[in-house]
Amino acid sequence: MTDPISLGLAIGGGAWLADKLLGPSAEAIGDQLKAYAGDRIRKIFDRAETKIDPIAVKPLPPGFAMIFVQRASSSEEDENLTEMWANLLKSAAESFSSRHTAYAEILSQLTPLDAQSLEELVPADTLFFPALAMPVNLRVELRLKITNEMKNVSSSKEEAQEEFDRLMNCSLDWPGRITSARIHYKDGDVERPLTGGISDLFATHDNLYRLGLIERFEIDNSSKRYETAVEGVLVTALGVGFIQTCRGLVK
Repeated sequence: MTDPISLGLAIGGGAWLADKLLGPSAEAIGDQLKAYAGDRIRKIFDRAETKIDPIAVKPLPPGFAMIFVQRASSSEEDENLTEMWANLLKSAAESFSSRHTAYAEILSQLTPLDAQSLEELVPADTLFFPALAMPVNLRVELRLKITNEMKNVSSSKEEAQEEFDRLMNCSLDWPGRITSARIHYKDGDVERPLTGGISDLFATHDNLYRLGLIERFEIDNSSKRYETAVEGVLVTALGVGFIQTCRGLVK
């Protein structure tokens, strides 16, 4: 039988953390858990210890405890990732569900750049969004909203720049952002394009897309050759639930 106090000290948490949080896991897989003890997991557990109310802690299923310690111990050293792991552990300790296992697998595949990108897509001051399915009509509403703000051809480059800036700052009413836009303007008798935005966003955010945390959208204003168009990304319902849990907003 594994001594829970020794296990707690090995991982970096206090005796109460090993006893209450790991619970039956201490006896079932204690030696395996000890094998992953190190600076990384110690830092995550120490951070979680400052967040968890000992009274609210419920024993974690041994399977999840093993997955969490394995994945967290090999995660990259990064302040945002440490905070996300600690919040995920707190949420699971207070009200465990199968989604915590899925979130641990996702979090283990995030890089520091991915974590930073999520912060930019869903700023800390963003209003709370229910971790439910994305509204069915969101894409329709988004298309109508943006299309109503678009013009086929601006009368000058200055007007095109104003139109571009307005589109890039358009609120989407759901976590995400417009990433690039293409506006056309009159230069004498010639129509010229004005484009801009984050050209490499899909490359830098490819991992978030692969993990199902974001999805891409594109809206063309017409079928003409010289059309106004925007591209962007929306955080998926999975992404919203994942972010809110790893920010400590929901159990």
